Amino acid sequence: PLAERLGIYALKLEMEDKYLKLWKPGIYRQLQKLVASRQDERNIYTSTVVDILKECLAEAGLESFTVHGRAKSFYSIYQKMQTQNLEFDDLYDLMAFRVIVDENNLGQCYQALGIVHAHWKPVDGRFKDYIASPKPNGYQSLHTTVIGPSDKLMEVQIRTQEMHQVA
Repeated sequence: PLAERLGIYALKLEMEDKYLKLWKPGIYRQLQKLVASRQDERNIYTSTVVDILKECLAEAGLESFTVHGRAKSFYSIYQKMQTQNLEFDDLYDLMAFRVIVDENNLGQCYQALGIVHAHWKPVDGRFKDYIASPKPNGYQSLHTTVIGPSDKLMEVQIRTQEMHQVA
């Protein structure tokens, strides 16, 4: 939480992965191999989804935004497998997508959410509004899970540039 709050989230992820590598080296190597075996597929999928998101948002009239795809960290994968008792192949959110609206306009976040939901079917029970109800550490964002291309579940996070700097 402290790293997140100080805006050094990338450092937090790096430290968690290093911790897993030292703490559970066999599991770390196994995850590394599993992720690497699907790297090309993930890269193509990520590029496709980013392009679709950009096109949909632009066609709907949003003018100033960025879209990124990101891979879940090894530690985060391990943690999810442990807490939810899942196998690697059962994880659906190894990739997440982030839409950052450049203006600090909450309305644009909700507009982008509507555009995402109009293009891909949302998954029931998989929407979180951390803008209306921020996390205790101040984190704000919209999180939704949708059925994306190839019927794969994917998470989309939507926030303003200001929220992104805090996250």
